[in-house]
Amino acid sequence: MKLKEILIITYYDLKIFFRYKINIIWLIVTPVIFTQIGAVVINVMGMERFIETTGGSGSGSLYVMVGFAVFSLANYCWQSGGKIETEMMMGTAKSNFLLPIKRSSYIYGLSLSTILSTGSVSLLQFFAAAYIVKASVRNLVISFLLLIISVIYFLGISLVVSSVSLAYKRVGNLANILTFLLQLLTGLMIPIRSLPKAMQYICYLCPTTWAIDSVRSSLLGLTPILPLWVEACILIVAVVIVNALGQWLIHSSEIKMQRDGLLETY
Repeated sequence: MKLKEILIITYYDLKIFFRYKINIIWLIVTPVIFTQIGAVVINVMGMERFIETTGGSGSGSLYVMVGFAVFSLANYCWQSGGKIETEMMMGTAKSNFLLPIKRSSYIYGLSLSTILSTGSVSLLQFFAAAYIVKASVRNLVISFLLLIISVIYFLGISLVVSSVSLAYKRVGNLANILTFLLQLLTGLMIPIRSLPKAMQYICYLCPTTWAIDSVRSSLLGLTPILPLWVEACILIVAVVIVNALGQWLIHSSEIKMQRDGLLETY
């Protein structure tokens, strides 16, 4: 896998994305809607209860904003697996897979393009929150490094989703179900400490929980669920496992599809 290959795929996919103005409008509207929904949930919950369950004090909107910024980057990577499905529908998957690059580089390039386009607003939300809370340089650097580690983990997930797309075609429904479940199980809008104990343990099994909690806690000055260094270690282990698994799955799926002559079949 070469960085140059990933950047070339990213560049050409970005050109296609910004060809359509409706995509730019969607970039602006989506985070505003989700941030306000989260703020309403917190107002219903009550600010005192909110402060108690987040391990700190601050704005409910900011809490949701940073959580949504991290979660949306994950969501965009999962959705990028659907691009393979689209290419199979259009009949371009086989020709694109004949490019002289590693398949994982191709998927990484598509996912990175999605992060830099659709996810650009999420990055702006992250830095806007840092400005609003007047985050120290130390907190900003730590949270940004944790965000980078999280994104590398999300890129690995995109490989897994893409391999499922190759093998089972209709991955869009899977991505939508995954998105819905993780909204509930990662502390995106409702603090995990306020959930029933049994559900908390389920949340702890998902690395995305630690991505959101570590970035949000370090940036906003909240008390993390676990010490930050422990959450960082969990993320690093998840990065290694998921990316290795994803590369193996995408390679296995492609071999199976080409052997069965189904790469062009949708």
